[in-house]
Amino acid sequence: MRKILFTILLALVLFLPMTALAATVKDSAMAQIKAAAGKAEIEEPIATQMIIINAIRISLGFVGIIFVGLIVYGGFMLLTANGEEEKVKKGTDIIKAAVVGFLVVMLSYAITTFVGDRVNPLVSQGGVVER
Repeated sequence: MRKILFTILLALVLFLPMTALAATVKDSAMAQIKAAAGKAEIEEPIATQMIIINAIRISLGFVGIIFVGLIVYGGFMLLTANGEEEKVKKGTDIIKAAVVGFLVVMLSYAITTFVGDRVNPLVSQGGVVER
């Protein structure tokens, strides 16, 4: 029993000051980043996670535009087929593939938005999320 009590006490003495030091270092680092951002005339530093999420959202937007263009192209193929089976099949295949791709892009965008909305408070408020 004495060994367990001694081990717990030793762990508290050794590791408790480290948590306080980590909080101090984090606050100091954030203060330095905000000071540098102020000198560079940037209002608030943007976290790397949010930059990545915004880049994913923008790229998914462009890919969605491409799929909409493919749907229009497939429709144009159908309109100009003049009853030719090969062109009709090609047009419908393009439209089917583009619709599936567009749905995948929309689902990916929804997931990215969901994750981004959960990550943003974690990044901007230092890990505090309101429920």
